Amino acid sequence: MFKRGLVALSGDPIHNGHIDLVRESKTRAKEVLVAVANNDEKKNSYLFSLKERTDFARRALNGMEGVKVVNSPTEILSDTYLHFGCDALFRGIRDDKDQAYEETQMGYHKMIYPKLNPVYLSFRGRNTISSSAVKAFVQHHIDVAQHVPIFVKRALEEKISFQYKIGVTGGIAVGK
Repeated sequence: MFKRGLVALSGDPIHNGHIDLVRESKTRAKEVLVAVANNDEKKNSYLFSLKERTDFARRALNGMEGVKVVNSPTEILSDTYLHFGCDALFRGIRDDKDQAYEETQMGYHKMIYPKLNPVYLSFRGRNTISSSAVKAFVQHHIDVAQHVPIFVKRALEEKISFQYKIGVTGGIAVGK
């Protein structure tokens, strides 16, 4: 069992695959830090601000004992790992493409900090949707309720489709 694991994500938006990754990471570490950060490769394509993404993660992971959402103090993953005193870096793998990407990225991170300890968790076949796919579904008016927390679904619909949910109260025939 690890003392402190790190799950780093951009979370634009957080989805059930991210939540499963954190939940699975928690079975392997006493404490899990979820660092919401900007990714250099996605820097100009975020739908939500870093604050919004962090708030979504805090709300989605609220109540998970031993899990804390933090902002990354830097965009360099190994610096975040060191800053928080982590002994494991948890990465989710959906398919062979993810595996190859993560191994390449980890090679770069280990050039910076050779003691970085990656732990790959396989999610092949379950909750394998990406944040990009979630956003694309919403753009095409496809319901994403099974892939994201309901408050994220609402925020996506408001931001992408300008759909707002309103409630009407009152009895029948009261002029609502």
